[in-house]
Amino acid sequence: MLPGLGAVDGGATDPAGGAAEAFAGGLDDPAPPGVQATARAAAPTRIRPRRRDVARCFMVGDTHSRLIRFLPFIHDQSGDDERMRPTATDEPGVELLDAGDGRRLDRLGTRLVDRPAPSAVWPPRLPPSDWAAADVRFDRDAGWTGGDVTPWTVAVDGLTLELRPTAAGQIGLFPEHVGFWPWLRVSLAGHADPSVLHLFAHTGATTLALAGAGARVTHVDASRPAVAWARHNAELSGLADRPIRWIVDDAQAFIEREGRRGRLYDGFVIDPPSYGHGPRGTRWELAEALPDLLDACAAVATVDAVVLLTAHTTGLDANDLADALIDAFEPAPGIEFIAESIEETARSGAVLPLGVAARMIRG
Repeated sequence: MLPGLGAVDGGATDPAGGAAEAFAGGLDDPAPPGVQATARAAAPTRIRPRRRDVARCFMVGDTHSRLIRFLPFIHDQSGDDERMRPTATDEPGVELLDAGDGRRLDRLGTRLVDRPAPSAVWPPRLPPSDWAAADVRFDRDAGWTGGDVTPWTVAVDGLTLELRPTAAGQIGLFPEHVGFWPWLRVSLAGHADPSVLHLFAHTGATTLALAGAGARVTHVDASRPAVAWARHNAELSGLADRPIRWIVDDAQAFIEREGRRGRLYDGFVIDPPSYGHGPRGTRWELAEALPDLLDACAAVATVDAVVLLTAHTTGLDANDLADALIDAFEPAPGIEFIAESIEETARSGAVLPLGVAARMIRG
């Protein structure tokens, strides 16, 4: 059993990776041309249909009682099953202050950071003087400018995480994911010694949150620097001795090998990029690759596996993720799952879209 899961803690909120960083190959990999188009120019993205009968995607009213709720991520869902309810934390070290004109202003620990947010297509709410107070700023052409760009640490939900400005404009943290941690912990609480597969795991915040709660986590990312960064975060957070497998590999290839080994997982956290490449140069494109990836995950999932799928691809609908999950995992009749938008509300009141999510407990 996971210790201390009775209390559902609060969560933090996102910096510019989410919807703003559609590409997530290596930490310093540039995005392909056109990936950073703003929401105004977004075209619908469609996940490749499966080769087998697409009628297997069950709709609302079918025997699977499919529950699609297009709700903001931080949303009061009182009355819902507690296991299916997202919870926002209130971590003072990480806060979105404002967003607008294609940018976002975050307080990340001791620093103010101004960076791109293509989905912020409205005017900023805070005055220019507040934005001018940023310690560092990232622009596609100029890179990072301002003051100190050396690494620093922030406290997030009991973890100590190192942030670093990278050449791609990232800082090594996606706080919009923190709000899903309580749901993951509570959902896994029914499993004795749960094992979780975390794919596209980046710098490891969710890996560490689950390992800190008692789960055995397999952390997979194709970027060797990202995995090294995640291991460093484990040391900073006092979790280096926890049962975490650190894997540098292509996600699809790794899962297929796990299937041949007969390994099963109780939980899946999957946050694929729109575009990317594996350590051997393997091309990744979400719309084409996601169905096969989820099939491979389902093949190594226990009958009551917990699944969280998030995506930040411009134009992708939460309904597409829900269809893909149902088709791959074939949940038992009557199982609830939720498809939703991920949004972050700034202190200024601006609401920043950051992607979509689908989550379910298989049985």
